[in-house]
Amino acid sequence: MLKKITSHLSTASKFKIKKAGYHTLEVAPSQITDVHGKQYPCNNRMGILSSSLRRFRNAVVIFSLSANATPYIFTFSIFWAILVIFFSTLMVGIVLYLEYLEKNDFSKKESKNPEQNLRTLFEKYVPAAIIERYLDSEEVDLFQGIGSWVTILFLDIRDFTAISEKMGAKNVVSFLNAYFEKCSHVISEENGHINKYTGDGFLAIFGAPEPLSHHTVCAFNAASRILDLSKDFILGGESIKIGIGLHTGKAILGNIGSKTKIEYTAIGDTVNTAARLEEVTKLFNTFPIVMSQDVRKALALHPHYSFITSLGKQKIRGKEQELEAFGFNSSITSTPPQAQTVDDFLPLQVVGEKCSI
Repeated sequence: MLKKITSHLSTASKFKIKKAGYHTLEVAPSQITDVHGKQYPCNNRMGILSSSLRRFRNAVVIFSLSANATPYIFTFSIFWAILVIFFSTLMVGIVLYLEYLEKNDFSKKESKNPEQNLRTLFEKYVPAAIIERYLDSEEVDLFQGIGSWVTILFLDIRDFTAISEKMGAKNVVSFLNAYFEKCSHVISEENGHINKYTGDGFLAIFGAPEPLSHHTVCAFNAASRILDLSKDFILGGESIKIGIGLHTGKAILGNIGSKTKIEYTAIGDTVNTAARLEEVTKLFNTFPIVMSQDVRKALALHPHYSFITSLGKQKIRGKEQELEAFGFNSSITSTPPQAQTVDDFLPLQVVGEKCSI
């Protein structure tokens, strides 16, 4: 077998071996640029020996049972003959069935593992709930949009582009991956999911694809926790500065794109407003979290509600009318300001519900 692949190994320094059958291996050279390898099936001698021993054992058992049963067949005792034949046949059936299970065990594992690996891979791109929806139902319309009440969280690392120019490419990627890993854990624990990364920031959705009655509270809690953990990440000699925009409302969620490439995401005014509110944080360094009036109302029963400060009417890019914005900073909650009243308030969520899983 090695003689067959020697010529390929001279041009491809590595090769892969995988099990391709009950007792068969498959050896293939790694694919390197301009090197076209060919896969060669080869026999696994230990696998063949193990298989042969199992078959020999089964044959001995069957022969022994048959030999013991033969004298009773020719006796005049019908009862004993039927009894021995019955149990001998039963044992033979059990032996053959075990052989069948051993042969099919490998194929079952092979068919199950790729499906699980594929599911795990897709969960990095699409929420698990969406994958379950398409796998467990007959729904085939990939481009069907659904309107849902959600809360959108936009995050951006301040001045990251300018600072990263002084860092190596490897360090930039390593830093972002480490930071986003921490943020991802917080988002997941607060029942949300990161929908997309925007280089040095991301968009997170709370309340979809699975409905969540208290999605605004969960988004606010996640924003506060991310603000706290960001203090541990040093960039340019000091803790990184971030800006977070929060807005709640109805958005359209679905697979957007073409037949060759699609992306599950949210679109609509709610998403755009959250992104614009994140831009407002650049005007108020004291308040890295900026939210809309709708978010503030939904937090009326939250313990930190009294620390949410009005930033006045703000001109939002893409909107004709000014939007009242509210700021929050978890590091200045020791001396609460005068609580602000909310007229005609109707709670949108049950704030007392627990967000973390």
